[in-house]
This record gives sequence, C-alpha cells and structure tokens, in this order.
Amino acid sequence: MLEKDIAEMTKIKLSVLGRKRKNSIEKGLHNKYSSDNLFHRFKYYFLKTLKEFVNEKIYEIYSGDIGAGISTKKLLNINNSQLNNCTVKFNLELLNKTVGDIFSSKLNKKYNIYKLNHNINIINKLKNEKDEEKMEKINKLLNASFIDCLNHLRGSKFYDELKGLENKYNYIISELIKKGETEEYLELFKDVIYNYERYLYQKRCRKKKISDII
Repeated sequence: MLEKDIAEMTKIKLSVLGRKRKNSIEKGLHNKYSSDNLFHRFKYYFLKTLKEFVNEKIYEIYSGDIGAGISTKKLLNINNSQLNNCTVKFNLELLNKTVGDIFSSKLNKKYNIYKLNHNINIINKLKNEKDEEKMEKINKLLNASFIDCLNHLRGSKFYDELKGLENKYNYIISELIKKGETEEYLELFKDVIYNYERYLYQKRCRKKKISDII
C-alpha cells in the first residue's frame, strides 16, 4: 500500500498542467526530469539550432555564394565552454550576449583542417562586408542578443532579422520526440523554454538565501 502511495505521489510530482505553468520547472527528481538537466539540454539544442539558423541566413544573404574550404562563410561548432558553464552569473550575462559574440569562440578541437579561430575570422569578415546591403543584414543578425533570439523562438517577440528562427522551435521538439521522450517530459521541457530567465533568477535568489543563512 505504501509503495502504491509513493508511486502515485511521484506521478503527481512529475505531471504538468500546461506548457507555461510557472512553477513546473522548479520540480523534478535528480535525473533527466530535474530542472538543471532540462535547462542544460535546452541550452544545447538552442545553441545548436541557432548556429544552423545563422548559417542558413548567411547562405540566403549571399545567395549561396559563401565560398568553400577553410574560407567558407560558415560557422562551425565551437568548444563547449559556454554550454557547460552552469553558473547563474554566466548564464544571466549570456542573455545579453550577441550572436556574433557567442560564436566568436574557438572551435571544437575535433576539426583538423580549420584553425581554432575560424569563426572569429569569419565573423569579423562578415561584419566588414563591403556590400552595404549585405553588411546591414549581417550586422542586424549578428547583433541580435541571446534573449532576442529566445523571445523570437518562443513567439513572445518578432524580429525581421530573425525571421525563420521560430520554425526551429518545432524542430527541437520533434528531435526529442524522435528520441522517444514522453509527453510528460516534453511538457517539462517546454516549461523551461517559456520560463528560461525565471529559472535563472530564481536559482540566483535561492543561492543568495542559502549564503545569507550560512
């Protein structure tokens, strides 16, 4: 009887009433349902799809003429330092970091033929494009902040330079479905998307309260 009650309580704890329920991301066990793990996984997918989106826009702006080889106007995967940084301070600052700054990082070491500063060089060239029309479009895109992109993705705001990024929301969810995630997990994951900043601010407040006690 006791085991049945515990199972029922666990089920209730993990249930979700709606994708924008404000308190749901604070709940979860210390597994993939925990808010920290959900937050980290969304951040991974968001940075991954954001890079893909930027490359798609570059391709569009240059009508496909982006060059080839080590000089191609294409951003490559960066190292995981920003993804793996779990500190509240860093992630709050990341919200206001621009797309250009985010991807102006050294490459993942898996690349052999590319220099580690490939993205840095490409972004600098793009920002100083001689064609004024292209340069204006590129700079609007690269100057968009992390929070601008997040707001556009989830539909709370719209920016012309980010048009199309909203489609990545469905892509991210479909990727999780392909991996066999349950509806329960998907709802918790969506809550993280819609309460991303709130999660960070609440985490900061909790840490502050703990330090005050100590």
